[in-house]
Amino acid sequence: IHDVSDRDDYEQTTGPNGALDAVRAARDKGQVRFIGVTGHNIEILLEAIETGWFDTVQLAYNLANTPAAERLLPRAAELGLGVINMKPLAGGNLLNPIEQAEDSDAPKYDVTAPAALRFCMTNPNITVVIPGMQAISEIEENVATAEGFTPLTDEEVERYTTMAQSLGDGFCRACNYCQPCKAEIDISGILQTLGFRKRFQGDWDCSHR
Repeated sequence: IHDVSDRDDYEQTTGPNGALDAVRAARDKGQVRFIGVTGHNIEILLEAIETGWFDTVQLAYNLANTPAAERLLPRAAELGLGVINMKPLAGGNLLNPIEQAEDSDAPKYDVTAPAALRFCMTNPNITVVIPGMQAISEIEENVATAEGFTPLTDEEVERYTTMAQSLGDGFCRACNYCQPCKAEIDISGILQTLGFRKRFQGDWDCSHR
């Protein structure tokens, strides 16, 4: 049950004749085996997993977005839930940081995809990491990272986390804490659209199609 991220979503999902009832009925018929929930609001997800209704929880966790590690990840592990780690590369932003001024004191940014994935995989409370991929080369790189996985050292965690902080507070983490906007502006939607434009612009090689 995707993107249960605010109170209205949660009550509609879990209320009478909601999505949860429909999925439970499908499970009773043998049409599905497990029920999962995804979202961007840690408090809502914490409430959801305490109900015992869900087998998995999917959440955003990466070098630039770590709040889930404080309570949600440990609690999900205690409850025996599968934890699906979405946005391990922060929607591509970790690899394309905001440009820094030449005289900036911020650390030089050299986070790689393998380093970002290893950060997520190092957390023992993560079950599976699901990075988005746009090319065969990215699939091969990610598979190689998984097959040859070694946990990040404490020094590497500190270094890469510091680099990720250079994204600043203006980086959209899709948590939707900015909503609802008093001016009825879809802030997170606009910022995510800008992110899509940044990542998907340029020439595409479609010769393989």
